[in-house]
Amino acid sequence: MLIQIVLFLIELAILSYGADLLVKNSSSLARSLGVKPIIIGLTFVAFGTSAPEFGVSFMAALAKSESIAIGNIVGSNIANIGLILGLASLFHPLEVEPKVLRRELPWVSGTAVLLWLLSFNGKIGWSEGVILLIFFILFLLYCVRNALRGRTDSDSGTAVGNGGGNIDPLSKKPKERLKKSILSLIGLGLLLGSGTFLVRSAVNIAHALGISELVIGLTIVSVGTSLPELATTVVAGFRKESGLGVGNIIGSNIFNTLWIVGFAVLVTTISVQKISQWLDMPCMVMLSLLLIVFFKTGLKISRLEGVLLLLLYCAYVASRFVIFPN
Repeated sequence: MLIQIVLFLIELAILSYGADLLVKNSSSLARSLGVKPIIIGLTFVAFGTSAPEFGVSFMAALAKSESIAIGNIVGSNIANIGLILGLASLFHPLEVEPKVLRRELPWVSGTAVLLWLLSFNGKIGWSEGVILLIFFILFLLYCVRNALRGRTDSDSGTAVGNGGGNIDPLSKKPKERLKKSILSLIGLGLLLGSGTFLVRSAVNIAHALGISELVIGLTIVSVGTSLPELATTVVAGFRKESGLGVGNIIGSNIFNTLWIVGFAVLVTTISVQKISQWLDMPCMVMLSLLLIVFFKTGLKISRLEGVLLLLLYCAYVASRFVIFPN
């Protein structure tokens, strides 16, 4: 048991290191292209910080550990909003532009509702996966269009958002770009490789403690794989790069729901338990909608609202361990 816990912690450390390697280098590449922070957060950074969830859920799907596969995604989306945005806002209130509130945030709640609706028949299979992936492609096209608009503004000398229009000196150093690309791929490899072992350790711990795999996936694994998002968002808040931090969470939740679940169910059909349909997924939807409400009141998440998010997350975790442990 002790060995399994130590291995689990080591694997989480590798996940976090790999994600940091990927995020740091891919973000530098993105800035060298003149892409504004919110788009960097929605795409490059979100892809990097969602890679642990992809590794865990995809490997869990291959191992037929369906509860961890879906529990990790739903739990991670809940943790991203309740735990990470709540905690990050305590250090520095997280602000967004009006355009983000109008255009990007509805994607978060919309995809959460979509996943919930698709789970009503008790499973998410190949056909549901195709629907999720189609929406994912639409989201990527939307981001590409906005990125091209951002570059146009940058080229014309117009600042866009926090740090918008700033071209990284790396753009003039092709060798440095190649180096950053290689380091990004190494980081991705570490994430996916450690994801395999993380699933095995999580299953062993769940069995040893008599806790269901779903609860382990919804809490321990989901928080572990959300550590890169936590680090990125907190650091972004300290550096007053709220656009990148908030974009990271928005993009990560969308990637988790559309890309990871959509891809995982192409491998195997995932069964969705009743408790997940009527507790976990509604909680994910509620927090997504609450996020819009908080930002709408002042274009930011205040410290008081951050405390409320944290309390809601703690209440959810407590209910899954104490009231609904299976």
